[in-house]
Amino acid sequence: MATVNTWRAVALAVAFGNLKSMLDIFQAGTGSRVQRARRMYQFNNGLTAVTGVLTSLQVTRTTASSAGTPVASVPHDTG
Repeated sequence: MATVNTWRAVALAVAFGNLKSMLDIFQAGTGSRVQRARRMYQFNNGLTAVTGVLTSLQVTRTTASSAGTPVASVPHDTG
């Protein structure tokens, strides 16, 4: 059985926008490792108050990142 590594990526202070992906998962380069997201949690720590409007938080998986702020993932300590 393959070893499952646990990673964390946190994007703080992200402003809301129409049709905006809050987090984009993609693998840079030509690596052959498979990425599987087993669990994801999103918490709204918005910068501004939005009254009476539903805002959806989206996570997308793409083959190339086109824009936005990169977020580096950090491995959990397994020791």
